[in-house]
Amino acid sequence: MSIQAFFGSKQDLTDPRLRPWKQQLDRGSTVVLEIYNPETTFGTTLPEMRLSFEQKGLATLQETVSWDDDLNNGLIRFKIRAANVEQETMRFSLGLRTALRKATREFGDGYFNAVFLDFIRDSDLSTNAMIAKMLKSVHTYKPAKSGASVKDYALCKELISNAITGRAKELVEELQYSQEQAEQILVAAIAKYLDNRFSVSRRQHLGIAIS
Repeated sequence: MSIQAFFGSKQDLTDPRLRPWKQQLDRGSTVVLEIYNPETTFGTTLPEMRLSFEQKGLATLQETVSWDDDLNNGLIRFKIRAANVEQETMRFSLGLRTALRKATREFGDGYFNAVFLDFIRDSDLSTNAMIAKMLKSVHTYKPAKSGASVKDYALCKELISNAITGRAKELVEELQYSQEQAEQILVAAIAKYLDNRFSVSRRQHLGIAIS
């Protein structure tokens, strides 16, 4: 293959694993998407996506792949929901982790953690029981909000807001959940993200005191 061929190619540049899944859907198959991310003593294992396609009650395709952000985005574009609310929560906590990587790369883990907790505590999210429970178990320094730090603080908060807003839009606009269902999933996903990011359940499981 010559180098010129890359410039003139009309090749579909999406992940090739999405193509047979789209073909199944175009043929009228239904699909069940399950997310597996089991907890262990030392944290979570590598999450997996399992897809089971059926047509007229007969299995047509079954695939298990490691979690991949591009594949998940493709499945969202195809309007494929996870099997249930619990699975959707796990899926969107992983999606939120991906969406927030830009802020963590830009500002570093410590500063991001501080601003993220500020953002949650300054919003209505902090009144949710699941999130409030997590907030009681996580601690970080207070980020500077004045002087030379104003611009960084504002930018980091906006990146966090954009990441959460993007997931909210996916739930309502792409997966077509009702506002009530979407809020339930999004809030639970944020609580799970907090749990994983700050190792709350893991520390409790190991008997590490949380003050």
